[in-house]
Amino acid sequence: MRTNFYLILIVTSVLSFLTSSCFAQKSSGGVFVLGGIHQTHETAKYYTYERMGEIYQQLKPDVLCVETQPQQCSSRIG
Repeated sequence: MRTNFYLILIVTSVLSFLTSSCFAQKSSGGVFVLGGIHQTHETAKYYTYERMGEIYQQLKPDVLCVETQPQQCSSRIG
């Protein structure tokens, strides 16, 4: 039963991503959430770091928030 839940969740997520990229339109603003798959982008066939960069360039965000680890931040930020 739990396996079916995860399978449905994965299929729904993939379909949502593919549908949204197929019907991309110019936006007049709003909030976009682009999920990351961490190091898996390095081996992913379609959702690579390069593809994420293309999506960011299409969206042209005014503000970009990212998840990161404290050790990856500059020590001058405080």
